Amino acid sequence: MNKCCTAISVLLASGFTSFCYAQSDSVVFEFSPISSEKYQALVQNKVQYAQPKLVEIKDSKSAYAMLGKRINVTQESVENADWIRETLNIYNTKGESIYQLEDFETCGFEAFYPQEQLLSFVCGHESDWLVSTLTGEEIEENPQDRETSPDGRHRISGYYNGQESRAFLQSYDEGQWRTPEVTIRLSPTVELKPEQEPYRQEWLFALMGEKHWLSNDRWIFYSHSYDQYFDMRMVNTQHD
Repeated sequence: MNKCCTAISVLLASGFTSFCYAQSDSVVFEFSPISSEKYQALVQNKVQYAQPKLVEIKDSKSAYAMLGKRINVTQESVENADWIRETLNIYNTKGESIYQLEDFETCGFEAFYPQEQLLSFVCGHESDWLVSTLTGEEIEENPQDRETSPDGRHRISGYYNGQESRAFLQSYDEGQWRTPEVTIRLSPTVELKPEQEPYRQEWLFALMGEKHWLSNDRWIFYSHSYDQYFDMRMVNTQHD
């Protein structure tokens, strides 16, 4: 998945986290379908570790108070209608407008992530809508979907666009989260039956359900697309 780099110069003294969603080197995965029984056994026996703490503000009033004059919502009456049109406005620290979202009345507040300065909303068709309050850039990655590897160098995250849910790999490199190009291939130890169709790469990362890292280069997950559990292994990365 292509992502624009949000190259942000951040004042560390302000408590913000530098982040970037840029293209990285390619990563190759080999995967194997596994049974439900094996999946559950792997989950029960996996090494326990804490996920990175995610600071999120779930109350909209508290979030807007933290942003102060950098955010407001304007309202406009609609002729011959019984509803009010709303527009979300975000400003930088100089008071300059950096983002506007019209039809904001269709959105609901989800969370504010102060460390990354991200606002999250649920908008039409229950779609994820996230925007950086530093740059005004829309971010196609939902922090609530993150599952980070034990060493903190990789994470599986996701985003719902109102039509389909997508998961993707991100790697932490040189102080930035990057989205590598991913190639997926069937493990050479697995033979498909003649009547089986090959697994499609795009669907393995679509409608991804529960997921768990077993090590820094291996993770398992449930695919709603195939109603099947899978075991994934990285076979090469830029860190090898």
